[in-house]
Amino acid sequence: MTIEKNYDADDILKEYWEGLTFAEFLTDIRESDDISQAELSRRLGKSRQFIQAIETGKTNVSLGMAKRIAEALGHFPEPFVEILVNEMVRKIGIMNQLKFKIKDAA
Repeated sequence: MTIEKNYDADDILKEYWEGLTFAEFLTDIRESDDISQAELSRRLGKSRQFIQAIETGKTNVSLGMAKRIAEALGHFPEPFVEILVNEMVRKIGIMNQLKFKIKDAA
């Protein structure tokens, strides 16, 4: 007998994003898009060492830089900023996850 669990997109994202660091997220997205650290650094006008430092968690990223990285990769910035904010919140000991909601245009 096979037991299957049905997942919706929110379940998958919650499982994936919960506890995810910005460094891990950036690395996963960059590699899945088949973009090298050198190419991302060129798009941002930064050094490859800067990208490596972000991906190894050795440097902090501002919200503005998270947005720039998302745009350089061709993605919407909201997931990048959301993951970074949640990581910042966890670092100060607040374990609640924040979820961004896209505001409908009125």
